[in-house]
Amino acid sequence: MAINNQSALKNIVIDTNPFVQEYRQNTATFPDILQDTGKQLHWIDSVLANTSEPWKIVVGHHPRYSVGGDHGNQAELVQQLGPLLQKYNVQLYLCSHSHTRQHLPPVGQTDFIIAGGSGASLGPIANSTKTQFARSSGGFSVFSMNADSVRMGFIDTNGKMLYSWQRVKPDNEFAFRLYRSDLEFCDVMFLA
Repeated sequence: MAINNQSALKNIVIDTNPFVQEYRQNTATFPDILQDTGKQLHWIDSVLANTSEPWKIVVGHHPRYSVGGDHGNQAELVQQLGPLLQKYNVQLYLCSHSHTRQHLPPVGQTDFIIAGGSGASLGPIANSTKTQFARSSGGFSVFSMNADSVRMGFIDTNGKMLYSWQRVKPDNEFAFRLYRSDLEFCDVMFLA
């Protein structure tokens, strides 16, 4: 993605199915599941290593972390993908799978957004005290960005903003700003 004719975003979409051990045990249902995850990890590593864009977003179907009661953490993604997200300071991992909407606290520089709950039956929330936001409700998500910030919102089926989050990226430090449904400023944290 380019902003003012400069490349500002590297968006990497990955196939998380082969990382899920449960799927690997069911090749009749998932015939392509035995792909070599090492090749995909090598590809992700090489793309991120050669990225000059200031914003790096990785998108996959399965969450690395989740407080959704229908689907929890994916240990395989924590162990195998996690080190690459940290090594290259990926700012955002975006996924679904859990039929909820969640914003999980950052691990290193990476925030985790689960943008599920758009069509299928909703899942429960197991423990929302470990999240910035977690809700089992229908709706959709919106994203906007420029060279200095990315903003995300969860909107319910009536068009009401339930949660909004903005991450600002001035020079070499990151500022996180959290907003609630009334869009009032709640918290700010700077990391050098």
